[in-house]
Amino acid sequence: MATTKTKEGDSKAVLKDAMPSNRTEFVKPPKRPKRKPKPAAAPHAYGPPVVVEVQVTVKALAFREADGRYSVVVPELPGCITMGDDIDHVRDMVADAAGGWLDAQHDLLRDGAIRDVTEPLPSEARG
Repeated sequence: MATTKTKEGDSKAVLKDAMPSNRTEFVKPPKRPKRKPKPAAAPHAYGPPVVVEVQVTVKALAFREADGRYSVVVPELPGCITMGDDIDHVRDMVADAAGGWLDAQHDLLRDGAIRDVTEPLPSEARG
């Protein structure tokens, strides 16, 4: 510590160099060479995919509520729920809800699924 005098003549202790004098400076690491981009995956030997439309049957559980209407859950489709006034209405509502659920999942997962299917299988990968 060093002592300094102010205008009024009071002496005041002042910290000099709070940091130790043997501090080290940060040195940036050398830049890594850029990697070559991977070549595009070759299509499978069996050609591009063909779109196939299918009908799916799922079971729904309808619970009768106190007001006489039905609450409906589709266990195979997490989060797919609906309601209906009677059993016939429930069938229509479940079909709409399941279709909407499948459309939403398609939109959400489509790009990843396409990428998974278009990448070469491990047995087709070239080392």
